[in-house]
Amino acid sequence: MKHYNHRTPAPPANPPVAVVDGGELIFPEQMLPDERQAARVLLRPCGDRAQALLDELAGRLQMGGVRSSPVAYLRGLIARADAGSFVPELGPRVAAARARRQQDAAQRREREAEERRLAAERATPEYQARARAQREKVRQMLGELKTRMNTGRPT
Repeated sequence: MKHYNHRTPAPPANPPVAVVDGGELIFPEQMLPDERQAARVLLRPCGDRAQALLDELAGRLQMGGVRSSPVAYLRGLIARADAGSFVPELGPRVAAARARRQQDAAQRREREAEERRLAAERATPEYQARARAQREKVRQMLGELKTRMNTGRPT
């Protein structure tokens, strides 16, 4: 009697970046262009389930769990989905990691845009004049403070 470990291993910590196809579906990067084309044909009738199926395939590819071709494995996933027995195991982690990467990228773009805006603002003559005026004001305040400390009495 064989005993199988039914636990699904977690995907690697740094999964490879996926390939976005025309802004519609996100394919595993391991898939060749011809395989992606074949997958598109297979996924047409899947509607909203298509990305979940691709995410599951991506997770399996990352884990090295695809012995046949990615297209053949995807065909099996689609058959299970059509039969109602598809249960995503690795796909949700793949989707969550993608969402985190997208959120991180959006935040990075916002930070970079803000840094460019601030750099442009700091380069204006008006900003430079305000900065000089502030520095001069601080120098005056320090001079007054030094004078008070030397005389020992408030003015």
